[in-house]
Formats: sequence, structure tokens, C-alpha cells
Amino acid sequence: MLKKIIKPKKHRRIVVFGGTGFIGANFIRKCLSNNLTNIIIANSKKQKQEIKRVKYITCDFTNKKAILNLIKRNDIVCHFACTTIPQSSEDNIVQDLQSNLVGTVQLLEVCATKKIAKFIFLSSGGTVYGEIKKSFAVKESEKLNPICAHGVMKISCENYIKFFAKKYKFKFLIFRLANPYGRIFNKTRFQGLIDFVLHHAINNIPVKIWGSLNKTRDFIHIDDVCDLLLLSLNKNINGSCFNVGSGKSKTIRSIIKTIEKICKRKIKIEKYPQRPFDCMHNRLDISKTKKHFHWFPQIDIYRGIQRIHSQYLENFNNNN
Repeated sequence: MLKKIIKPKKHRRIVVFGGTGFIGANFIRKCLSNNLTNIIIANSKKQKQEIKRVKYITCDFTNKKAILNLIKRNDIVCHFACTTIPQSSEDNIVQDLQSNLVGTVQLLEVCATKKIAKFIFLSSGGTVYGEIKKSFAVKESEKLNPICAHGVMKISCENYIKFFAKKYKFKFLIFRLANPYGRIFNKTRFQGLIDFVLHHAINNIPVKIWGSLNKTRDFIHIDDVCDLLLLSLNKNINGSCFNVGSGKSKTIRSIIKTIEKICKRKIKIEKYPQRPFDCMHNRLDISKTKKHFHWFPQIDIYRGIQRIHSQYLENFNNNN
């Protein structure tokens, strides 16, 4: 159970880049449920006011002038924005660096100038470590050895955060996130194995799988992720990287079988060759995160998938 959150000082705003994305939107709802309302959502495009009690501002994190007008002294800046996924990073590496790495550096320059209170960044626990052994849970201290451009970009962002924070003396936290799930399916962005397979199973659509069904991944429900992010706002912890996952690994095959059991139907699989930027195995050691934040995942994989399934059917029935 998440402990009661201590409300930040009244003058301290929470500025969220990527606040309309999957993680950002859920994080903001979690904040509001804990009576944290001094929140700014910085979005690259003009956004409809979907969440009440927060302020939406059109501000691309790659636009330095716009950021300068937005960030204020003592803000907590949450950088959850990312314009790419591993596939699109590989397709256009230069664009990936221009939008994500250069944008992050510009954001850090402004944060240094404005003397922010804290910088919270979402990195990738699925790509920064590279290939690991199936039985191995990777710690934050392990050598970073990415096999894809997305992982290289995330590590570069991490290094610039450490550099700016040390030079300009502001606090930072870096969370290396495993594979979050729990999306209300979005037709415009096909991302996340569990949510993707569940949507296809419900709608009786064949599922494309690249590579072996024996690949393993560390999955964590979005509610558990947001509980940790909420704790991070006030924890007096600074200057470190933390793995965020379940600490367990599941094969793609076992995930499909679980979804088949919950949906009570067989899923048709269309197999494609392994992609060169996909690791075979991934599992995060979360002992450091549990120790420092007194946090641990609450939602097991079966209950988590059941929850999404129920939410999906409820939304479908309401819309029809």
C-alpha cells in the first residue's frame, strides 16, 4: 500500500513534459488523487483540457525560448517526454538525437538557469543494459551495453543530466523503467506487448510477434510505476539511477497464454524474424529501489491483465 504522500511546499510547482502520454497522464491522475494540484502539463501541441485541476501549456521541450518562459525557480521538472520507440530510433537515428537528446540538453540548460528544485527523468531499463543472461537480474551498477540506438540515446540523456546537476547543483533522479502496461488502447500508437496482444485478442485479430516466443521481459503495471514516481517528489534522495520493474521475467509465450485464459479464446500468432535491436532477455534487479523508497510492486501480472481486460470491456460497452 502506498504511504500517504507529503504535499510539496505551496510555491513548488510540478512541471510535466510528456504529461499527455501514457505514463504522464497516469502520473498526473495519481497526483490529483493525492491532492497535489499545482501541476503544469507542457505539451508540444495544443491540447484539449482532458484532466481538470491542472494547467495545460503548449510548450515543446525542444523549444528553448518556450521553456524559458515556462520553468520557474524551485520547480520540480518531470521529463517523461520521448518522441521515439526502439523501432523509430533505428529508422532515423539523427532525428532521434535531434528531438530527444538535444531537446533534453536544452531543457537542462533552462533548469540550470532557473535553479529548479529537482529533475526527474524516465530512462529505459529495457534498452540501456543490452543483452543479459536469462536467469540474471541486472543491477544499476552493471555495465551499460545497449544494442540499439534508443538505448544509446537514453544513456546520453542520463549522462547530460548528471553533468548539469553536478555543475549547477540541482537534485535529480533517473528511473530505468522496464515494460509498463495498462494502457487504454490507442490506435495511433501501437506500443506495449501486453496491451497490444490483449487488444488484438479481444477483437480477434492475429498478433504479429518478432522473434522467439521464449524471449523474456520484465513487466510492471502503470499504477505501480506511478506510486513510485509520486514517492519520488518528496523523498530526500538525490543523484542516482533506479531500476523500476517487477523484478521478475515472463516469456512472451506465457503472456500470450495468460491473455488467452483471461479472454477465453485462442490467439492466432503471425511470426516474423527477430529484429536486431531486440534483446532476448530482460529482468531488472529492483532491490535498490525497494530499499531507498520503501516501495515494491503491488499488482501481479495476472491481476494486472485482468484489470486492463475489465477496463477495456467497460469502455467498449460505454462507447457503444
